[in-house]
Amino acid sequence: MQNTPRRELDSELVSVIVPTNNRPQYLARLLKYYQDCRLSHAIVVADGSTGAALRENQKLVVSHHGTLHIYHQCYRSNAHSSRGLYQRITKALRATDSKYAVICADDDFIVPNALDQCAKFLDSHPDYSIAHGHLLGFYPVYFRGLSARPALWTHLATPSTIDHPDPDHRLRQHLLNYKPTFYSVHRRADLSRNMNFTARLTKDYGFAEMLPSCLSLVQGKMKFLDILHGVRTSNPKSTSSVEDSWRWHNLLTLDDYSTRYMHFRNCIAQELSSTSPMPLAAAKKAVDDAFREHLAIYMREADALLSQPRPNTVDKEPRGLSRAFLALRAAARIGLAKGRVGDLLRSPREVVTRAYYEDRLLARGGFTPVEKLLNSQSPFHEDFQPIYDSVVRYPGLPQ
Repeated sequence: MQNTPRRELDSELVSVIVPTNNRPQYLARLLKYYQDCRLSHAIVVADGSTGAALRENQKLVVSHHGTLHIYHQCYRSNAHSSRGLYQRITKALRATDSKYAVICADDDFIVPNALDQCAKFLDSHPDYSIAHGHLLGFYPVYFRGLSARPALWTHLATPSTIDHPDPDHRLRQHLLNYKPTFYSVHRRADLSRNMNFTARLTKDYGFAEMLPSCLSLVQGKMKFLDILHGVRTSNPKSTSSVEDSWRWHNLLTLDDYSTRYMHFRNCIAQELSSTSPMPLAAAKKAVDDAFREHLAIYMREADALLSQPRPNTVDKEPRGLSRAFLALRAAARIGLAKGRVGDLLRSPREVVTRAYYEDRLLARGGFTPVEKLLNSQSPFHEDFQPIYDSVVRYPGLPQ
């Protein structure tokens, strides 16, 4: 299949870069969502798929040519490595001349309204390089007969506003309370350059995630807008803190860790030195100091986290009277929830079981029942409803 001509994308304000690899079912869900939302911005599918999955993706893209401004680019890279992923993203960013760009994984959703709001903000604030809003995650808990109802949604850790005028101060502030900026709206030319550095200089997901994020904070300020930015599929069997700690523990044991870090440090230091009066030697020290503080935070947490069994979303069910009490409490909550009495009558055992799991998740904190977000009084309702409808339309996708 030939790629869509580049000229078709030149007039777009924002490009949505969708990296995908052998998962046409997720791509189908995402493209249907953007079609339903009448997305006006360009979509660039950065496809590392092969065989039947690639052919299915090609058919999907063609089927949306009349409703979406979509561009399908196939890349023959190692799709399973961090380098392969970032190479595909870099090439996809070069395939468009849009002013801004955002990355959206094939199993996630970026809200079209957020793209408009973030682009509008960046247009009027040239000293900012990134804009974003609230990021939600959903934890699917599926049961027979109820597979169309995702269980709970959680507010993921969303990057905040960092607006100090000095780039070294912004870098340190970012690393002291690090949150990935991968899904934020960026100035496309800067993001393309940063992703190219990442593809060339990193070979693991740890430094590959952090390098473009740190470069963006050196290049400009970061703005948090009080809007729903997007929704991510969350893994119910892990937490980001555990994954981050595990990642750094493993990276630190590699024989070439020092080389990997030097590539990371030198790239940021050169950018810092070029955007401020700071000499290169001083910039390297600033990066060293900031990263050392960042690493110390995760290592302290890891000492506690990694000494415990890897947590599961749901503990083993209690037995006897304790389980009966929790089931009754869950059933009572369902009975009071709008629109769920019918489910309780049709599949009482399954509904109560799922409600029990929901209660266990709620006890961990940070989770929100889906009914609350669907409520018309929720500030996120208008942007959240189409995403929820998309998830319900494609039940049972492997998580």
